[in-house]
Amino acid sequence: MKNIDIKDVKTGAIKDVKTGALILCGQCGGMMRLAGSEPHPIEARTGLLTYTCAACEEFLVLPEPNLAPAG
Repeated sequence: MKNIDIKDVKTGAIKDVKTGALILCGQCGGMMRLAGSEPHPIEARTGLLTYTCAACEEFLVLPEPNLAPAG
């Protein structure tokens, strides 16, 4: 795993996130890149990471536990 810095789109805060496997697009098989992050609107201490495909612009949103601060 490697650490990456991502910027919270609402607060502008930089967060250090551990990332593992490469995420591939379900539509075309291309490489997905991290486009942004934001706090989950309902679940506390959970964030949402948005990925976009570099080839076809498909997007994917994944929950990430412990990404967003509580409250």
